[in-house]
Amino acid sequence: MKNKREMFNRIKAASNTAPLQENEKLETRSNVKAKRSKNIPIPIELDEAYKKVKANGNTTLLFTAYITEALREKLDKDGGFD
Repeated sequence: MKNKREMFNRIKAASNTAPLQENEKLETRSNVKAKRSKNIPIPIELDEAYKKVKANGNTTLLFTAYITEALREKLDKDGGFD
């Protein structure tokens, strides 16, 4: 082999006919939708009241689940599921 370019060309030609070849990975969009943060301000009084209820043993739910359950009950009461 006379120079590096000739050697590179021979290696490239040999790799093109190789049984296993790597394809460049194309950019694909994920099927998972992006999620946005759903941070909402909670008044301090509500947070303290939740901590009091939790400390008294009246609930075992985490704060997020507690809010979700309260919202579901309110929507049910207001006829949101009719």
